[in-house]
Amino acid sequence: MNKLSDIYKKPVFACIFCVIYTALSFGLALFGK
Repeated sequence: MNKLSDIYKKPVFACIFCVIYTALSFGLALFGK
């Protein structure tokens, strides 16, 4: 939980995590089917 709160304290890292998560979700949606 400590690392999670650190991520939310830093908007830049949160944005990068968001982009990676979106890319992974989009990739799974494309290649999953």
